[in-house]
Amino acid sequence: MPEQTSFIDFADFSGGQASAMHPEIGATEASMLPHEAQILENFDVDIVHGLLRKSKGYARSNSAALTGQIRGLFRFITSAGVKILLAAANKPAGNADIWTMNDTTGAFTGLARSLTANLDTFFLGIRGFAAWANGTDNVELYNGTTTKTLGITAPVAGPTVAAGAATWTNLTGSFRYFATFVTADGESDNSPYSAVITVTNKEIDLSAIPTGGGGSGVTQRNIWRERRLGGEFATAVKLYEIKDNTTTTQTDKFLPGANPFNLHWRDKAAPATANYLSESVNRFFLADLRKLYWSAPFEVDTWDSLDYEGMRELDGFNISGLALMPDGGGLLVLKQNMAIIWYGSSNRDWDKILLFPGFGCVAPKTLVATDDGIYWLSRNGLVSFGSTTQPRRVERISTQAGVIGRSVAVRDIIDAIPNNTIAQCAGGWDGKRYYLAYPEVGQTTNSATLVYNPLLDSFAKRTGWAWSCFASLDAPSEAFGNKTARLMAGDYNGFVAKLNETNQNNAASFTSKYRSPVLPLEGRYLTKQPARIHIRGLAGAAQDVTVIVRADYGAVQTTWTWSMTGAAQPELFIKAIPETVRGRVIDVEISQVANATLDIYSISLEYVPRSVKF
Repeated sequence: MPEQTSFIDFADFSGGQASAMHPEIGATEASMLPHEAQILENFDVDIVHGLLRKSKGYARSNSAALTGQIRGLFRFITSAGVKILLAAANKPAGNADIWTMNDTTGAFTGLARSLTANLDTFFLGIRGFAAWANGTDNVELYNGTTTKTLGITAPVAGPTVAAGAATWTNLTGSFRYFATFVTADGESDNSPYSAVITVTNKEIDLSAIPTGGGGSGVTQRNIWRERRLGGEFATAVKLYEIKDNTTTTQTDKFLPGANPFNLHWRDKAAPATANYLSESVNRFFLADLRKLYWSAPFEVDTWDSLDYEGMRELDGFNISGLALMPDGGGLLVLKQNMAIIWYGSSNRDWDKILLFPGFGCVAPKTLVATDDGIYWLSRNGLVSFGSTTQPRRVERISTQAGVIGRSVAVRDIIDAIPNNTIAQCAGGWDGKRYYLAYPEVGQTTNSATLVYNPLLDSFAKRTGWAWSCFASLDAPSEAFGNKTARLMAGDYNGFVAKLNETNQNNAASFTSKYRSPVLPLEGRYLTKQPARIHIRGLAGAAQDVTVIVRADYGAVQTTWTWSMTGAAQPELFIKAIPETVRGRVIDVEISQVANATLDIYSISLEYVPRSVKF
């Protein structure tokens, strides 16, 4: 019986098992074939059409770099619907600023914030404000026009006090006073104390009661009093509500111990600094490395000194991130070694209810809320957390360059990153995929990016990038000049880039590379007879594609140049496998350096199976 030519596909590009195995391949032998590409760089897998597609590139938005590293990026939409891109980066004076970018021109304008340089900055959009925190400077709020420190500005001076008339009130003892401002957002923290005054059977006259300046929004001042008992002052009580912003005098006639509003003072100061921000169930949450703070319900500027929880005491590790749970009903608090879910309502205190040891966050900038859940980087790999599941580790990944012939877990790459640089990893979401920028071994800044596709549960690699932070935009995409983008990125050189949805890289050429799983040309089902490689692809323009055949997990046997013409129909590349490779383990590598598009439809091996005797 004559021998017949047959084909075997190398593997489907998603990293799954080969989809067109020859019937003579037994189950045991098939299970020995690798399930993932060895290298997948600057290629994406088009799951709809079943092909490799050269990944979209990037184009810088600003032609002139900012003076230092971009350490935070955020898309802010004001209450009026105005869209502003905010960037935290250094400025010529040596400190940092928050910059706003013009979407059309890419030009940046500073907000004149004198912030500490080179600090990772985290943003949050909340109730018409963009809030930012960097762990050192004051938490600030920006409404698209003006910037203010978090909290209601307190009076800068207390009232003046003097002994008044001797009347029936018979105030006797030592007293001191302070004032607070009241706005539509709530009550401020206290002013400095007045002088201590001691009287016997007299009223006390207050003057120079502070007023709010123009545009302060102050509609009322409250007067609080403390009485000395022994050597200490008792907790302050509210005596008067002055229902305007003009009156500057008041006479205290209340007897010692009086509390007409039945209120005792509790500090109203908002946390001065914070590292992380989030919102959940109508509360604003801030966290430093040790404590979690929350605002009054439905408020941004109103805080209470007792509304916090010490988190470091749980296990001695710091807080490393906050995020709203995917179902919108809880807060995810991440520490370096565990994840904690808090649930609560808008009118009661919160209680932590779920702990997930081993799922902590080691790189705060990798914490991203996506359409597919929440992602972050743990010491054991990338973690995904959906709305109804517990956290899970994302394990599968195509191997990075230099690791040949096997699949590796994300944690294998992460373990290679020095501890002093792992916190620089950053995450982003483009509406379909999660981007993980990480410093490669020997690098001090981010120099590569892994792109995770949840539909395929696999990663591809991007090279030639140096991203420090990302900012997700509105779905499905937003216009930037004549481009569209879903994800923006900032780098360590002061540039912001559009990660294009519709345009190939128009900033610089970059190399796309695919290296297939290995395939043995030996065994029960194959002979050492002639074989040929078939590759089908489509190029957007005339270009050269390099095709390499390797043997035995690394040694280059043959290098060909595939000169594609940019034809309207897919082109076919066919080459005979050298005799020296027959009977050995081979793989095929395809690479291309250009800005044009490139699709690879299929890679297959044509061979002559062993004769079957009847």
